[in-house]
Amino acid sequence: MLYHNPNNISNTNADPIRGVSLARRQLTPIQRAFIAADIYAGALVVNDLTIAQSAAIAGSNVGYVRCALRADPADRAAIEAGAKPFIIPSSHALERTIRAAGVERTWQIIEKLLG
Repeated sequence: MLYHNPNNISNTNADPIRGVSLARRQLTPIQRAFIAADIYAGALVVNDLTIAQSAAIAGSNVGYVRCALRADPADRAAIEAGAKPFIIPSSHALERTIRAAGVERTWQIIEKLLG
């Protein structure tokens, strides 16, 4: 199971709070601790998280989340399995890589991959 509530709490009467408003509030560390405790206890539900908040919760980074949002949902399993690239380099980045490796070396690699 991907999502699990360790306290088996499902409070549909919990007060909602938007992630954006939570990020913008001028709160003390103690106030933020109590908000976090309320979220954990199920008394407060966070909606509309920002990309940065979602990334922090998942232990990811914003750049990877943005790439995941742009990825085709049909390709997700293949990307997660490593069968398809997650980040496709730009043409400029590929050109720099080929120039650094040399055209001859690049063709050798292409022939090896195709052969």
